[in-house]
Order: sequence, then structure tokens, then C-alpha cells
Amino acid sequence: MLLFLAGLMFVYTDLAAAVPFSHNLEGFVYLKSRYVKRDLLWKLYLEMVIYSLIFGAAAGWFLF
Repeated sequence: MLLFLAGLMFVYTDLAAAVPFSHNLEGFVYLKSRYVKRDLLWKLYLEMVIYSLIFGAAAGWFLF
């Protein structure tokens, strides 16, 4: 259940976000290539995965 809620949170809030930032789909489409750097992407994705796991754990504990 934790991985399902964490994965849902990650996709919903990060990959499908409508705000163009350098680590989501909107950013890949609208930003110039000089703003999308690989070293920055891994740091941002690591942070988002950690936040998603925390949310998944908290939501799973609260709901079930």
C-alpha cells in the first residue's frame, strides 16, 4: 500500500504537474535545454521520491 500511495503521489504532483520546471514533463517541453541539466534532475527526483515515500507512509498510516 505504501508503494502504491507513494507512486500515485509522485506521478500526480511531480510528473503530471502543470508548472514548467526543469524536472517535469512541462519543463521538458517548454524550457530551453540549458535549463534542463542532468545533475540537477537527479537531485530533484531524489527529493521528490523521498517526499512521496513520506506521504505514502503517512497516508497509509492515517487511512488504514
